[in-house]
Amino acid sequence: MSTNTSLPKKQSVELQAASFFNTNPRDYVKTIPLERPGWVGKAYWGVSQLNYMSLLKYKHTYLHSGEEKMFAKFRFQRRKEQFLRGRYAAKRALALSIPSVKSNDIAIKPGVFQQPIVRSPIVDGLSVSIAHSGSRADSLWFPREHPMAIDVELLRSDNPEAIRSQLTNREYRLKQRIGEDDVYFFTRLWTIKEALSKVLMTGLTTSLAIYEVEDLIRRDGFVQGSFTHFEQYQAVSIVHDMYMCSLVLPKNTNCFSVNWWLPK
Repeated sequence: MSTNTSLPKKQSVELQAASFFNTNPRDYVKTIPLERPGWVGKAYWGVSQLNYMSLLKYKHTYLHSGEEKMFAKFRFQRRKEQFLRGRYAAKRALALSIPSVKSNDIAIKPGVFQQPIVRSPIVDGLSVSIAHSGSRADSLWFPREHPMAIDVELLRSDNPEAIRSQLTNREYRLKQRIGEDDVYFFTRLWTIKEALSKVLMTGLTTSLAIYEVEDLIRRDGFVQGSFTHFEQYQAVSIVHDMYMCSLVLPKNTNCFSVNWWLPK
């Protein structure tokens, strides 16, 4: 008598998804240590560049039922891709933070200003920031008491002209001092300002001069920035796989004890 040892179809798909997502080189998560006087914490940076068909095939493994309903309402392909890639990058980073949590048990819904809001009693004290550009999505999970945000932008030769007109005289002088070409410098400034606007939960809905970058200092593998009007924050900006990625976090936090910004 033969014995059928095949797995149920749903379970088999789940295992296929786990195997695919855990070994795909274009999908990874890094831990960012956070240290302040009398306080330590961690943030989790997740990156996804998976193709749309893979994200679509296995979406039930990482989307909450409420997110599935949101996804079903999108009409345009680009928005669908951004949504899936962003949610997947966020859920994979969360899995590192809390391995026991199932990704599809967590709902990330838009707030009043379209900022991502975590709605789940399972995840206590964590917030998330999500960014998209080209075929990539970045996410950042961080302690709620320690505001942070992330932005990412593909390095493209046609970006500088759109950004150039928004810069202040002080920011133009910074370009000469750190010695970057137009594409790198203007994209760096844009992502830093975008990340700050996310921390403030305003979005880029006011004059960009209010987010003026006061200084940029080139470090070993990244650029560190400060702000004219928001002295309590700092920026950390890196070039990664032909994308400019910038994080904004509280000024007096040390996040440099490990080289998390280096390529995988």
